[in-house]
Amino acid sequence: MRGLRVSVRMIKRSGAIQVLMAALLCTNAFAQHEQGNADEHGAHLHPNHVALFTGATSDKDGTHLTLGADYMRRLGSHGRWAVGGFGEAILAEHTEWVFAGSLSLFATNQFWLQAGSGVELFKEVTSGTEGEGDQSAEGEVEAKTSFLVRFGLGYNMQLGNLTVAPVVFLDLVRNTETLVWGVNLGTGF
Repeated sequence: MRGLRVSVRMIKRSGAIQVLMAALLCTNAFAQHEQGNADEHGAHLHPNHVALFTGATSDKDGTHLTLGADYMRRLGSHGRWAVGGFGEAILAEHTEWVFAGSLSLFATNQFWLQAGSGVELFKEVTSGTEGEGDQSAEGEVEAKTSFLVRFGLGYNMQLGNLTVAPVVFLDLVRNTETLVWGVNLGTGF
């Protein structure tokens, strides 16, 4: 329970929830009028979308290559809302894994805001014990799991059947803020 209280304090302190709520409330001011299931160029909007992610994760320990995949399913005839999930591998000293569900709001057919929650699986080196003399025993590697909250945005650009989307996310995990940024390359079906 203590960890949950610390996470809630961290979320409130970062102000990320207030920023997301303001963005969600303002989307109707710049949302495009959608007709049926087509974008402004008459192209069909597919209800399902899968993508591969290549980017980086930056936190207090540095910046690390990040690879992943995501899935979105648009809801309703206009497809303004989507549910989905994602998984990522953060290639740090010990590979970290992120798995989460997400809810997205398409402010336009291309621009979307996202919020999600899930888990991060990581390894932590515990401190060693003192040995004889000046030498100390090496610490043990312990597998751990941490709750994660993600807020982000992206912009889908169509290139034929492919979608290229620059994305940026803010992850609140392990009492710290982590920036995840990169490019999604995907397709609809």
